[in-house]
Amino acid sequence: MEWQVIDSKAQCFLADDQPHKARKVIEEGLRHFPGQLELLVTAHNIVRCIDIGQSLEYAQQIVSEHPDYFDGYARAAQDLTSLGRHGDAIHIIDVGLEKHPENEWILFTGLSCYNSAGRHAEAANLGLKLASSYPSFKHLYPILVNSLYILMREDLAETVIKTGLESMPNEIILIRLKLDHLLRCREFEEYKCILYALVSQLPEHTAELLERLHRIESLKYPPVLLQPTNFECDIICIASDEAPYIAEFIHHYLYLEFRNVFIGINNLHDKTEEIIRKIQLKYKNVHVFNVDTIQNLYRQNGSYRVLFDHARHHSKAKYCLFADVDEFWVADPFPMKIHRFIADRVPFDVHCFQWLCCFGESKFSPPLSDCASVCWDAHVKSICSYESHYLELRPHSPLLANSEEISVKLGFSTNKNIDKHPAGLDVQQVTVDHMISTTDYAGQAWIFHRIYRSEIEYSSKLFKVHANDNRGHVAFKSNRRGFLSFSEHSESNESIIRILPKNAVATYHHSLRQFLMNCNILDDIIFARSLISEELVLQKLQSLPFDVAKRDAAIAKKAFEGTRFHEWVLNNY
Repeated sequence: MEWQVIDSKAQCFLADDQPHKARKVIEEGLRHFPGQLELLVTAHNIVRCIDIGQSLEYAQQIVSEHPDYFDGYARAAQDLTSLGRHGDAIHIIDVGLEKHPENEWILFTGLSCYNSAGRHAEAANLGLKLASSYPSFKHLYPILVNSLYILMREDLAETVIKTGLESMPNEIILIRLKLDHLLRCREFEEYKCILYALVSQLPEHTAELLERLHRIESLKYPPVLLQPTNFECDIICIASDEAPYIAEFIHHYLYLEFRNVFIGINNLHDKTEEIIRKIQLKYKNVHVFNVDTIQNLYRQNGSYRVLFDHARHHSKAKYCLFADVDEFWVADPFPMKIHRFIADRVPFDVHCFQWLCCFGESKFSPPLSDCASVCWDAHVKSICSYESHYLELRPHSPLLANSEEISVKLGFSTNKNIDKHPAGLDVQQVTVDHMISTTDYAGQAWIFHRIYRSEIEYSSKLFKVHANDNRGHVAFKSNRRGFLSFSEHSESNESIIRILPKNAVATYHHSLRQFLMNCNILDDIIFARSLISEELVLQKLQSLPFDVAKRDAAIAKKAFEGTRFHEWVLNNY
C-alpha cells in the first residue's frame, strides 16, 4: 500500500471525528514509511487532538529529519507553548526564524510565542515586520495590538489598526479591534456612530453589532457620584420557573438588609411571577421586570445590562450583587448585614466572592441547613459599584472599562485574576488559588451555592435549559456534570459552624417561615413543590420524543450521572 493511501485513510477518519482510529492507521503507516514527511504532518495533526505531549514528539521529529521544512519549527513551538514551556518554544522558533526569516507562518508563530511568554517588545517587533510584509494576514492583528497596549504604545496600536483596515475595510477582526480601541479611549459617541453605519454595511454581522449597540446604550452613562459613606447594596437576579424557591431567595437578601431586590423574569411556565407579586404587596423594595424580549435577543448578559441600568438610575444604593436563585451571599459570622460588610472594605469597583457548593441537602430544606459537605469552587460572583464604567456585565464577573484606578477585591486582598482586554480589564470568572478566600480565615464572605439541592430536585431541574441555551436546540441543562460530583476542596466542619452559628440559622429559618405566612404564599410554594417528584421526573424522561432523546443523549447521560435515573437513561437513550 502506498503512503498516499494510508494518509488519505487517516485523514478521512480525522474528518469524521474519529481521531483514535486515525491515530491507529497513521502509526501503522509510519512503521512502513518511517520519516515520510506528509505522514508525520498528518500524525501531528491527529495526535494534537489527543495528546499534546506526543504531538510535540512528532513535531520534533519533523524538525530533526526535515530541517528545511518551515512548518516543523512552527508546530513544535506551538506545542511547547501549549505545554507552558515558553523558553523552549522561543528557542525553537528562533532557529526557524534564522532559516526562514521571511516566512509568514514562522513570523506569526514567533509573534504568538513571544506574546504568550510575556516578552512583548520582541512580539511587537515580529508583529510589525509581519504586518509590513503580509498586511492581509488578519490573525496577526489582535496579538500585535495586545502587545502594543501592554507596552503602552496606544498611538502605534491605533496606526496598526488603521493601516490594516485600509487594506481590509470589511474584515471583522480589524473592525472589532477598531471598536474596542474606541471603547478603550472612551470615545463612546464615535463608537456608537460607527456601529449604526456597520449594521447596514455588514448584514452578516448584524447580531454581533446590535449586541454591541445594546451594551453601549445600556452601560455608558453611570449615575452622578454617590455619597462616599453609602454602603448599601442591591441584589439583581434573573429567574425562570423558580416558584418553589424564589421566596426563600428574596427573604434571604431582605434578611441581610439588601436595599432592593431586582428580578428579571423570563420564559415562565409556573407561578414565579404571582409569588413575587404577592411579596411586593408587603415589600415595596422588591421589583420585577419581564425580560423575555431582551433574553431572546441578547441572552443572559443582555438581561443583566437592562436590570443594572435601571437599578443604578433608580436605587439609592451604591452597589449591587449579581446572583442566581440558588446562590446565597453569606458573611462571617452570619447574619452579618451587607452594609456592615461593605463599610469595612470600601473603596472598590468590584468585590468577588468564592462559591461554596453545598452537597447532600435534604429535599426542600431551607437555605443554610445542614448538609453532607460544603466545598470550595473556583467560580466567583461579584458585587459591582454603580459608579464604575463597565463594558459588559456577566453572571460571574464584569469586563471593566479601561482605567488606571480600578480596585477589584477578593477575600482580604486585591483580586489578581484579571486579564488585559483590548477595551479594558477582564475580571476572570474563576480563581486558581484556594487559599485566597478560604473559610479558615474569619471575617470574609462567600456565595453558598445550592447547585444540587436533593437528588430529586437536581434531576427535576435538568429539564430547565441553561439561560443561554435555546429550548428548541437542547432539552436538558447543558452545564451539569452529574449529581454529587464532590470537589477536592471540602471545607472543614469547624469553619462552617463558625460561619453559620446554629442559633443564628435557627432564627433565620423562623424568620423565613413567618415571611412565607405574612406574604400569604405558603400554599403557592407547597403546590409548586408538589410538581417535583420521582414519578414526574421519570414521566418527563419517558415522554421525550425519540429524535430529541437521541440528539441530546450525551448531555443526558452526563447530567443524570449519580442519580437513580442514570441507568434508565443509559438503557433508553
